[in-house]
Amino acid sequence: MPELFGKINMPTAQHKISVIIPTYNRGSFLIDAVKSIQKQKYENIEIIIVDDGSKDNTKEVVTDLQKKYSNIIFCCNNRLKGPSGARNTGIIRSEGEYIAFLDSDDIWLPAHLEKGVEFLNKNKNIGVLFGNFQVFDYFTKKHLYNSFDKLKVLHTLKYSRQILNYKILEDNLFKALIQENFFLLGSIIVRKSVLKGMLLDESTFFAEDRDFAVRLYKEAKAVFACRLDPVYIQYRHDCNLSSSGTAYAWQKTAKAHLYLYKKYLNNYNLLKQEKEILTNLIVKRYLSISNGYRKNSEFKNAFINVKKSFKYRVSLNQVKAVLVIFIACFLFKSRYR
Repeated sequence: MPELFGKINMPTAQHKISVIIPTYNRGSFLIDAVKSIQKQKYENIEIIIVDDGSKDNTKEVVTDLQKKYSNIIFCCNNRLKGPSGARNTGIIRSEGEYIAFLDSDDIWLPAHLEKGVEFLNKNKNIGVLFGNFQVFDYFTKKHLYNSFDKLKVLHTLKYSRQILNYKILEDNLFKALIQENFFLLGSIIVRKSVLKGMLLDESTFFAEDRDFAVRLYKEAKAVFACRLDPVYIQYRHDCNLSSSGTAYAWQKTAKAHLYLYKKYLNNYNLLKQEKEILTNLIVKRYLSISNGYRKNSEFKNAFINVKKSFKYRVSLNQVKAVLVIFIACFLFKSRYR
């Protein structure tokens, strides 16, 4: 039977893995997350739990966990830094040759670390390994879907070779990532040497996973591999950070994307096609924000955002958006005269 991952002798001692768990008011979830790490078939692990200013019983929960598990390190941020800032605290504190992340309300599936590190140890050119994941409803424990089943762009990417459930990618990941978010931090194992001091961008609370992947690809020139089978379970519940529950959640998400798209446009020497995709996405986000304001009868803000989009491109859709705003504004005023 052929070797599954190539012929490289495994080291006698396991490389240390630093697992970083950012948390904020997740004391009730933390225990299951930590247990899923301790159940991994891998021994040389340090677990760095970073509390970003919790007001619940997180500290007490971690103290109890430390009594049971000697490999847990507890860090507290002096100020609220958000999920990216909490992860950065963990990266700076980490001593492992590999770094992995797990959100405090999710759990890893068995053999995530064992199989992932085995693959990386035998493919030294790979800097980043990311994988599929399952989405469950937290309260009913019902399996909703597997992430990769919902994706399109990921499945079109070229790869140099496939080894069982692993694909070594060689396509333009930047172009792919700005169109589709298939990279979640809970699924990754990254060589710390690849980071070269790189930290997550603390300016955004949304899409930090995708931004980290873009920077690893563009700035660190990392080689990526994709694992097709699920490596963790992401739970959906009302407390997810991505589900703010406010009437303007759409606005926060769209503005976060705008920040990232503009950053890439300004910071990177992009190909013509990459610029075109980014420009179209920026215009689309401005129109989305404008449409949200229009539906809330905030016509001035709606117009301002369409106006901003004209800086990047002029299209019939933008002109139509302006006309719709003025018509809606006229009808609104007529109704309440």
